[in-house]
Amino acid sequence: MSDSTIVWSPLARDTYLQILAFITKEWTTKEAIKFDDLVTAYLNALIENKFLCPASVKKHLRRCVLTKQTSLVYRVKGDLIELVAFFGNPTDHAY
Repeated sequence: MSDSTIVWSPLARDTYLQILAFITKEWTTKEAIKFDDLVTAYLNALIENKFLCPASVKKHLRRCVLTKQTSLVYRVKGDLIELVAFFGNPTDHAY
């Protein structure tokens, strides 16, 4: 078991909640729960291997493509995994 800890930035928390609200509005609560379960599985995998996802185009960041529509960006600081943001893949973003 790894000693890594995950922390959420305010931006990560906000963008995650926005995505869940969008999924709930446009599809169903069931789909939002599936997305939440997927994120939880990725976070558990990151605790085990903090370098699981490839490096981002931005220095010191890593990007997980969660679904074809959504990605997660995070950074590693020692044993700390900081979730930076969630975003839609088709959107214009800096990651």
